[in-house]
Amino acid sequence: MTLVFVALLLVVLMVFAAFAVDLGLIMNERRQDQGAVDSSAMSAAVVALGGGDLQAAVNEVLAQAAFDVNRAITDQQWIDCRDTPPAAYVHTAVSLSLTPRTPCISWTVDFSKMRVRLPDQVLKTSFARVIGIDTLSTRAFAEVEFVPRTEGGAALPFVALAGASTGQHICIRTSSSGDPPTQMVGNGPGNPATVGVPATPGQTNDADPCDGTVYDPGSSTFGTLTPRDYKGGCDTQNDNVMEAIMQGTDHPTGFFADPPFSIPNGGTSSAAQTARVGSDNDVHVDGPGPRCTTFMPNTIEMNSGLSAGNLRCALVSPRNSDVCSANGNANNTPRMKRATSLQSNVFVGESIDNTPAWEYFTSSSNLPTSCKDLRTAHQTNDVDWDFYDRREAFLECLDDWNKNSHDQLFTEAIGGSPRLAYVPQIAERRLCDAQDPPANCTPTLAFAHVNSYLPIFLNKLYVNAGGNSLGCEILDLRPHSWYMQEAGQTFPLGCGPSNGAIDRLSAIVFDCAMLPKAICDPDLLPGIPGNDGSIQTIFEARLFR
Repeated sequence: MTLVFVALLLVVLMVFAAFAVDLGLIMNERRQDQGAVDSSAMSAAVVALGGGDLQAAVNEVLAQAAFDVNRAITDQQWIDCRDTPPAAYVHTAVSLSLTPRTPCISWTVDFSKMRVRLPDQVLKTSFARVIGIDTLSTRAFAEVEFVPRTEGGAALPFVALAGASTGQHICIRTSSSGDPPTQMVGNGPGNPATVGVPATPGQTNDADPCDGTVYDPGSSTFGTLTPRDYKGGCDTQNDNVMEAIMQGTDHPTGFFADPPFSIPNGGTSSAAQTARVGSDNDVHVDGPGPRCTTFMPNTIEMNSGLSAGNLRCALVSPRNSDVCSANGNANNTPRMKRATSLQSNVFVGESIDNTPAWEYFTSSSNLPTSCKDLRTAHQTNDVDWDFYDRREAFLECLDDWNKNSHDQLFTEAIGGSPRLAYVPQIAERRLCDAQDPPANCTPTLAFAHVNSYLPIFLNKLYVNAGGNSLGCEILDLRPHSWYMQEAGQTFPLGCGPSNGAIDRLSAIVFDCAMLPKAICDPDLLPGIPGNDGSIQTIFEARLFR
């Protein structure tokens, strides 16, 4: 009897041993498969951010997954694969007609997340066959999301024209309401600011960056894009544009990698686009279709209907407390209020972020003298340096700074500023179809073609009062109709009427290398000679589950 019992016990122990061996093999396979699907999803995301299309991303998934599991995974296995992703994943390789047509590679409606489900990997058992179990299978999936690097969000729906460069004070949104007056200029520490020299034919002198002699937007676009709302049904309404100003475009946008989009001298943007659409797969127009099926569009429609009231809503607040709510944005925070510290009554009666860029200077000694002098004056609150002295010293600092011989200029704290953002730099030199146009710059541009992205610092807000006023600056006694306020500038009684709409907006262009790599990586910025280019400088890919 004892021998029988021992024999039965040995059989049971052998069964458990068999399970233990096969279970160990399957657990090892499970870890390998999870690593493979994580790696393939991340690798595909990097390919996509580097300007690759969705087919290139799919190809990367297939190649990387097979490499990591160390066995072939056939196209048919991918086609036969089945997945049940969350409802947000509406695009698949099947619906987008990618090869192979697998439901196990999918994207959310705005392409901000990608999911990869590895086809089941089947292993033959070693010992479990004695009890009728010949095979065991594993399954694994990974999800990756594209997250903006800066706290202020992704690219804004404005543009920098071809030729915009570091240190330039550029207009990124204008209007049809006449030109602002010549800028006030500093005259060195201890000397009062004075009115600048007006523009003359062929020269801009001290003209404001949003003066028509400097920035001619055409007859209706005014410098604003109309990115489609990928999350909301592919709409192009103004409330979508306002949301994009508040928190960045809701979907990753792309660029023309190699070669960049170019427009012949004397040619037209529309003619160049026509020549490439249909014959060049590099053109990816924002949208179109019922679910916005273009991934990382590099060709975006210009906007012609965003009002000054809309711009105020997106930047600082609703005018008369009804503009934002009327456009469905009552729960969104205006961009200039997206900061931990707000200064009261800065502009049009609103409390907004008013921290100048030089507040974020590093303590490095390896900076241009102009930068160090400004840093010292700011830190010691030197009263001999008025605002205009500081602004001009800042622009001189940016011009003197050299990425090959100077240290990083800004600390990581600047990443929390709502004024720091990216804008697309487009192939067009002017916002009109004809690139060597008559003075009225018509017809206006229908689509802009993105070649790169520039880091900018939102600087100056403008309100046109519609009649003569003395503005906000007591040193400026000229009768004009403009109220203007720059980052870091304060006025005892505030600036601008409380019901004023914001007509214009300017920004200062930064070099990517001035910023920490965690915010802007110059090795990844598209459009720089020698770089492959990637919007990884704007977005980063992160695994999540």
